[in-house]
Amino acid sequence: MTTAQLCLRETRIGDAIARRNLSQSDVARYLGVTQAAVSRWVSGGRTPRAEIAERLVLLLGLECRSRLVAEVGAIRFALETLRDFENAPDEIYIALIEEIAQRWPDHPIAVAQAALTYALGIQGAFD
Repeated sequence: MTTAQLCLRETRIGDAIARRNLSQSDVARYLGVTQAAVSRWVSGGRTPRAEIAERLVLLLGLECRSRLVAEVGAIRFALETLRDFENAPDEIYIALIEEIAQRWPDHPIAVAQAALTYALGIQGAFD
């Protein structure tokens, strides 16, 4: 999932459209999609494809950096935590990944990064 798609998932798209004084039909025309597709995004039923999401974020003037900054912070925490336990047994790594998942439940990328770092082997991951 792209940053734009993540941004749209945490945004009330209908409110953002209204703030721009646009209708769902206006948005659909601009993006080259159907009004029904826009309606599904507004209701939260779907997230637009990556290339459409990028254009929608621009059209609506959304600021997505806060989510990205938080995700980077969560990833940094996960990697630093794993580094602190570099030679620990597997059970410790698994427990740490579970703790990271509980501590950062809204940051699946950080959890995936921690799990991937563990799966690939901690050696060389921090070079």
